[in-house]
Amino acid sequence: MTFGTTLGNEHLKVAHFPKDAVPSGSYGELDSVVTHTTRVFLAEGEPVLRSKLSSVGGGLSLRIPEAKRAISVDVNEI
Repeated sequence: MTFGTTLGNEHLKVAHFPKDAVPSGSYGELDSVVTHTTRVFLAEGEPVLRSKLSSVGGGLSLRIPEAKRAISVDVNEI
């Protein structure tokens, strides 16, 4: 899946892991991630982790209108 994909039930399936091998940041229920948006590319069969999803639409790159550009700039108090 490409970044910016809004997850639906058709994108997801439950994978069972041994208790001591559950990836950190994973979800226990499909309903926990339905309607979230991917922030990165996800390969088929890859675990869906909190760090790879956005609950508010996928970040700045997905909010910029077509034919427009934006960048992030580090700033300090000065």
